[in-house]
Amino acid sequence: MEGSEEEALNAYSGGLISKNAYYFERGKISDTEMRHLEKQVLAYAGSITVRSYPRFNAQVSTLDIKNGISEYRKLKGHNPDIVIIDSMDLLTDAARRAWDASHERAKRIAVANDLKDLASDEKVWMVVTYQSTIEDREWLNDERNVLTEYNCSEAKGLSRPCTHLISLNQSAAERKENVMRLHVAKSRFFKKGDTIKIATDYDNEVFYDSQRTLNLNRE
Repeated sequence: MEGSEEEALNAYSGGLISKNAYYFERGKISDTEMRHLEKQVLAYAGSITVRSYPRFNAQVSTLDIKNGISEYRKLKGHNPDIVIIDSMDLLTDAARRAWDASHERAKRIAVANDLKDLASDEKVWMVVTYQSTIEDREWLNDERNVLTEYNCSEAKGLSRPCTHLISLNQSAAERKENVMRLHVAKSRFFKKGDTIKIATDYDNEVFYDSQRTLNLNRE
């Protein structure tokens, strides 16, 4: 929901081949390299379907997400394995109530509960992003600190429907080094509290750089 369908498709396409979307948007990949990349993509299993929702004068609700899954099932004959929603902040609940600013907390909890029920009913993994609001930038720059469920305080109770809650933490220094810390703030199936350092490669549309991450862990 953040960005157009084309922007999302370009980002996912770039991520699959570890190439900045600018290069294939502008035709800057040679025919030889393109043939190599086509073979690389053919070796992957599964597929990615991107659905965008118009935002002009419209509220996107959890009912729209349910209908999107139904449309996918009609086309493919089965449900998707994973549904990724970016981001929950832009959704309203299935009743499409007109929440005012004073009820923002209640709206977000209602949306989270809708998505939990939808995941259970449709038997899909629901992966949802949520933007935390942190006023103290210096607190974030202290790499001993990580975001937890308490940083959802503006929507207290938001983490309750979640099976897992993983926060993305990055100081100014880490941003320059293209590294990040993932913190397991909540998990129903394994121990919470672990913090995992990963490498990123946003220049090439890659959130998780597996090779550099392995090298980080050897240091």
